[in-house]
Amino acid sequence: MLCDVDFIQNKFGIAPEVYEDFKSLTGDKADNIKGADKVGLKTAAKLLNQFGNLENILGNVEQIEKPSIRKSIMESKDRLQKNYQIIKLTDRAEIPFMLEELKCNGERLKTNDVLVNIGLK
Repeated sequence: MLCDVDFIQNKFGIAPEVYEDFKSLTGDKADNIKGADKVGLKTAAKLLNQFGNLENILGNVEQIEKPSIRKSIMESKDRLQKNYQIIKLTDRAEIPFMLEELKCNGERLKTNDVLVNIGLK
């Protein structure tokens, strides 16, 4: 499945440019990232469409209409900012491999062999 601009807009109701903000608000159970309480997919999309990004939401939290959401965002501010830093992808981290080295060659590897080769066993 290709997650292009249309996919993100249709599935989540947001622009792809604010996906990190969206995941910061909603959290990501698969990565053990807790979002703001009471903020689900629809609420996060509504807030992002209203305020533009997470920074603007946090800077204008008093303008959030629903008191329970406003309170949740206020109480979660530090966590949401940390979430964003964790989720935001940057190009600053170097990959210590050449692209050709990362291609799958169809060889079936055993977990134990991988752990030995990366020095964990």
